Amino acid sequence: MTWNPRSFLRPDQRVFSLSATEIEKASDPQECQFRVTLKSRPGDHPYRANWRRRADPFLLDSFTQAVMRIHSLEKLGGDRWQSIDKVAQSAFGDLHRGLAKYFAHSLNAYFDYHEAREEELGSLKFLSLRPEIEIQPGRAILSTWGFLYESETGDREIRRLRRSEPRTTLTAWALTSARVVADFSPRMSDQGRIWVTEVGLASGREKHLLDGVLPHEARQLYQAEVRSVANRATSALSTKTGRSCGSCDIAGQCGQVHSSTGILQINSRGPWTKTVSASDLSMYEECPSRWFMQKVAFLPRTVDITDAQLRGISVHSALAHAHKRNVACSTTDFDNEKSILAAFGIQQSSDEFKSSEPYLRSHLATCQFTDPSVLGSGIEETRYGYDADADVVTATKADAFFMRGEEMIIREVKTTHERPVTEDADGWFNRYLSNAWDLVELAQGTFSGDGRHGAVELEVLSPAGSSLFTYRTDDLPLLRMARGRLRRIAEEWIEDRIWEPRPGSHCKSCPVAAWCDARSAE
Repeated sequence: MTWNPRSFLRPDQRVFSLSATEIEKASDPQECQFRVTLKSRPGDHPYRANWRRRADPFLLDSFTQAVMRIHSLEKLGGDRWQSIDKVAQSAFGDLHRGLAKYFAHSLNAYFDYHEAREEELGSLKFLSLRPEIEIQPGRAILSTWGFLYESETGDREIRRLRRSEPRTTLTAWALTSARVVADFSPRMSDQGRIWVTEVGLASGREKHLLDGVLPHEARQLYQAEVRSVANRATSALSTKTGRSCGSCDIAGQCGQVHSSTGILQINSRGPWTKTVSASDLSMYEECPSRWFMQKVAFLPRTVDITDAQLRGISVHSALAHAHKRNVACSTTDFDNEKSILAAFGIQQSSDEFKSSEPYLRSHLATCQFTDPSVLGSGIEETRYGYDADADVVTATKADAFFMRGEEMIIREVKTTHERPVTEDADGWFNRYLSNAWDLVELAQGTFSGDGRHGAVELEVLSPAGSSLFTYRTDDLPLLRMARGRLRRIAEEWIEDRIWEPRPGSHCKSCPVAAWCDARSAE
């Protein structure tokens, strides 16, 4: 039976609840529009068959509760900065240490901005964290999420919190939020002004996306720019896999998501429905604390890109554009900077071209399109699956997916400054967890529906040449080893609720080290 999104929707649905965040997603062509539709129709929740996503913890809740506690203490006559110190010492004790450190820092940054804002607008009264209005009585609710304040003169500001820095783009979220603020009870006077602001919790810096608009202007902007998007958001049926699959209420039964049951080799389930990839497990294996701070808490990162990483990005970008032509790469493709631009339609600086050109030339000998039997190539794709045993959404990203005869092939491309040693196939297999991940996915039949035939190809490029290592699903000892390695890491990852740091040499390049209280002695 063909999967039909319409079957999830109640034909008699009459009540809609739209948030500014979901309307913003409805205006993004990269988002799954059907997921937005389900979010807007609360009455459809009982009609989602026999699976429901177990929600992950809303980590900002601890921070927002701390802010409101500070406002309450001020209302009772407490000193603001003494209240901040008091709340910071008690509010985050049950959280991961890195997250607690970040929130304590963010409280000071947030109230630095709040105090500066009161110098401009006067004393600000906290009104709501989730203001909402009825745009059609009894039928349609419009809401947003953010700290809403009102001055003594009737001006209002709503603040969207960003973990790192504020963004500068005026989106449907800002226009919808202004519309909500204008009519949130009690309705604003015609002379009141509205600010829609993003605040970066890492720095306390702000960006006013709407700067003092009047209520009638906010209503006009919503009507002109957003209303049609909001209407579409209640009935869209198009589905699209992507990052939002991990937070989708029907991911476990969506026809666009592959069945990857068994890939993690475990039967236990974690505290919520998680999303995982090979890179996630690799990061977790190295340091659980970094995985949590970077992949769950999304704490601000400091990223220092090395020359090797820049080289890899440049090579992968050129190859991705080249392979989308579905023809074999040739010597003329990489003759000079001009030919790169002509063939691939991309921009590379002279330095990037000089660093990547030897690796691109090495690729000519191992380009998959030299084999005319290669079909159905998917370039730089991320494919999503659902492991029902572990209640986990899986993400598999590879440089290429393709069929060669009856075999499904997943190819990964790596670059190295040294000449690869062709005899050390086992060493190259063990170096990257993605090899084991891909091999098990193929053996499970995740992408082909047939686990009997498949192979992982690891293409290693160096200035001196290329090597191609092939790992087949019918290599049973290798497959057993791959499954065992995934199971060992996944069993620890799925049950972990503490995420302790593992200090080591990797601490020197850790992008979230600023929030970590553990350092390597090296």
